[in-house]
Amino acid sequence: MNERAIGKCPVPLRGSASHPAADSFLQGSPGNTTRSLCHLPMIQLTVTPASALADEPVHIRATGLPPLQMVTLTASLKDEKGHLFRSIAFYRSDEAGELDLKQAPSVGGDYVGVHPMGLFWSMKPERTFGRLLKRDVMNSPFLVTLNLYDSVCLQDSATVKPTASQVVQRWYLRPGTQRVQIREGRVRGALFLPPGEGPFPGIIDLFGGIGGLVEFRASLLAAHGFAVLALAYFAYEDLPNSLLEVDLEYFEEAANLLLAHPKIQGPGIGVISVSKGAEIGLAMACFLRQVVATVCINGPTAIFEFPLRYRDLVLTPVPSFLERLQTDVSGAVCFRHYRGDPRDKVNQQSVLPIEKAQGQILFIVGEKDESVNSKEYAEQALEQLQSHGRSNGKMLAYPGAGHLIEPPYAPLCYASRNQHNFPVVLLWGGDPAGHAAAQEHAWGEIQRFFRQHLLGTKVLKVVTISLYTPLIMVNYCLSNADQSDPSLSVFLLLSPPNVLHTLHCLHKSNLARPKVRVVWTFCLEFKSPTQNLLFHHMAGNTTRSLCHLPMIQLTVTPASALADEPVHIRATGLPPLQMVTLTASLKDEKGHLFRSIAFYRSDEAGELDLKQAPSVGGDYVGVHPMGLFWSMKPERTFGRLLKRDVMNSPLLVTLNLYDSVCLQDSATVKPTASQVVQRWYLRPGTQRVQIREGRVRGALFLPPGEGPFPGIIDLFGGIGGLVEFRASLLAAHGFAVLALAYFAYEDLPTSLLEVDLEYFEEAANLLLTHPKIQGPGIGVISVSKGAEIGLAMACFLRQVVAIVCISGPTAVTQIPLRYRDLVLTPLPSFLERLQINVSGALRLCHYLGDPRDRVNQRSVLPIEKAQGQILFIVGEKDESLSSKEYAEQALEQLHSHGRSNGRMLAYPGAGHLLEPPYAPLCYASRNQYHFSMPLLWGGDPAGHAAAQEHAWGEIQRFFRQHLTGASSKL
Repeated sequence: MNERAIGKCPVPLRGSASHPAADSFLQGSPGNTTRSLCHLPMIQLTVTPASALADEPVHIRATGLPPLQMVTLTASLKDEKGHLFRSIAFYRSDEAGELDLKQAPSVGGDYVGVHPMGLFWSMKPERTFGRLLKRDVMNSPFLVTLNLYDSVCLQDSATVKPTASQVVQRWYLRPGTQRVQIREGRVRGALFLPPGEGPFPGIIDLFGGIGGLVEFRASLLAAHGFAVLALAYFAYEDLPNSLLEVDLEYFEEAANLLLAHPKIQGPGIGVISVSKGAEIGLAMACFLRQVVATVCINGPTAIFEFPLRYRDLVLTPVPSFLERLQTDVSGAVCFRHYRGDPRDKVNQQSVLPIEKAQGQILFIVGEKDESVNSKEYAEQALEQLQSHGRSNGKMLAYPGAGHLIEPPYAPLCYASRNQHNFPVVLLWGGDPAGHAAAQEHAWGEIQRFFRQHLLGTKVLKVVTISLYTPLIMVNYCLSNADQSDPSLSVFLLLSPPNVLHTLHCLHKSNLARPKVRVVWTFCLEFKSPTQNLLFHHMAGNTTRSLCHLPMIQLTVTPASALADEPVHIRATGLPPLQMVTLTASLKDEKGHLFRSIAFYRSDEAGELDLKQAPSVGGDYVGVHPMGLFWSMKPERTFGRLLKRDVMNSPLLVTLNLYDSVCLQDSATVKPTASQVVQRWYLRPGTQRVQIREGRVRGALFLPPGEGPFPGIIDLFGGIGGLVEFRASLLAAHGFAVLALAYFAYEDLPTSLLEVDLEYFEEAANLLLTHPKIQGPGIGVISVSKGAEIGLAMACFLRQVVAIVCISGPTAVTQIPLRYRDLVLTPLPSFLERLQINVSGALRLCHYLGDPRDRVNQRSVLPIEKAQGQILFIVGEKDESLSSKEYAEQALEQLHSHGRSNGRMLAYPGAGHLLEPPYAPLCYASRNQYHFSMPLLWGGDPAGHAAAQEHAWGEIQRFFRQHLTGASSKL
């Protein structure tokens, strides 16, 4: 929606959303009754059961409401560290004044549609990149507070009391379940035993790189009749603090320990595992006879990052490539492309021998997993099984699910930090509704899978002959094995020095019977590398450090330039085919940091030219000479880069070159070369004239020279104040530009309650009377709410002969527009249609009424009256306003009146805030004149950058064409 500014109201408003003050933008909704629900004593909010397991659904109903009443439901909880998670949804009661979430659709908020448990799974962390984890499953539930409000309210507030409330207890342990702390041998964990004598199917539960002991899934599975060992394997008690090697014998010890428990039903156990845990779980299925049923959730099918050791066998990891890491628009790191391909011939020694798994395997994968190519890996595993004539694998793929698939109704964790992994935010992926559906379905399938394969299973007998096994021991093992048993398998773990020895053992033991399968596993003996790959990675690099190469240079030309001018970045003196890291960083005028990173490889001559070389990872991929500039992201979440002081100082951008793949600038890692680039917003000789004439407030930028110059008024949107950077840059290209403030500046109104077009007419006349302005007409460049005003100027003011409307509506929105005796009332607004994306930012593009509706025609601007030329610039990924749809409606409106003075430029990857070239994408930001919640603007960085660069040239051509020698038609 428009970048607008609306006054805040502390209490709910009802009635028309076109209230003159437009305070209903915060609270209130059209169609509500004027009677407050606070005076209706019979209103009730019921949740049944009010106390339940966390994986059990509840039934949410409200009764006693007025018919067809718009209401707000919120859910909130605080985790064990006091961090807040919250969700919101807008509903309408039925004709009987009732609301049943099993039947009623949410029309906006954190989800849309019929989702009985949507308030639970759509909760988002108040702390950015937080993850909801239940640590203490024994002693306390999560307490979820559900609130019902009698209007459309965006946030809980101390000044707005809920009409009704309920507190729901979400437990992770069924009464009677026993938790047994496990500290036996090396094994550390917690065993959850269901009530009763048993025996119960036994399961080992493995999580991934989070480390420590995670118990909530184990305790919930125990509530369904399974005995589950939540197993820690690093960062817990006396276990290693970090994972440098996976010792499968530790997990074998745990499996034996579980099977030996008197309440465990043998002869085999199951494993449920996710992420890195799924890699280990799959290895257990391959090598441990005890494992007869394995659930692998979003895991690989080869060894990654750390070696896996089982007795004398070592599987080395597939190589990883830090330079392939990519960051999304939020700054979280995507790992999907980070790992080498297990199908490559050189990586075959890392692939798990899945065909050896005698038990059943269920792969559960999310198709929006941004951490692992989990679906592709599962498909490879099934092909591997099939190629060996095996059919003991199955895959469940969920289109909307991300990486962290958990028990039902758990909120999606889209991205989070992990103290045991990279010092960055990790991207997990998924969309909330699709992920929730996947969790609910998968949870039932997991339980059915384990019941099917753990009840009454017969474990396959395995004789393992290891490296260096003496002949007498081989004969002993085989003489004690029932060789007539068709299930007998002999695992031979062979290395080249022992091949002849072991073959001799086989011959002596007469192990050549057709009923006995011999599984051959050849491996090479590798020394176990314990390299720390987390911060620096030298894959493909020469062994010589760049620090000792004195001729390495990083050059940026020009080192001082206007902010909309490209620079040429080159590095020379590098070793051939060297992987390097380039970063760019700056601090804005408030000291907030913006930063970008990209990974490159030098050419065979040891040179790097960003005009030709592709980035292979980081904040962008491909050939983007200015990518380090437009891909910068704010360190402060939802920050926006705005240059306020265009006169006195440039933005200082520091470019650093590192001699390896480094994820972050660090005081301990010095760059090999650096350059500081000045990005100015004012060309030398440009004059800035402060405007305080009549009511008009602004700043006029005059190019060097006598003129006259084409004159332009520059309007921004709801950001308020005086924004000058676009005007100053346009002045550098020969235009005289008046950056015009219209609220929240000096003695102008602090908030916008009405658009008085006569103020803008006064500004146009003021500009035209300036001796350096070339008449007889002027241009207007405008964005968001400013584009709405600019288009109104084109319709009613004869002075305006060329207008650029960037991401604006074609009707009056939010607040009335007045011109002399004419008043255009705004389109109705529907707060209940607001949606909240996965980051917690508000999506406003569905919020306004449709200007094509007959009842809204009074709000539509009479575009057919515009005598000047109009250029609509729209982003097809605009999440704030349906700007392309509005522009198309405007062109149809012109066409229906026989007019052809409109044109549209639509950019597929662009969002709402299209700015001059090389400015970083602002995907979402806070605005002090808006909600206290961040606003979603949309766009993808590369597409948005391309749009900004192309549109900037088109804007200048448009104004030169229509302002040079332009004449008024009125």
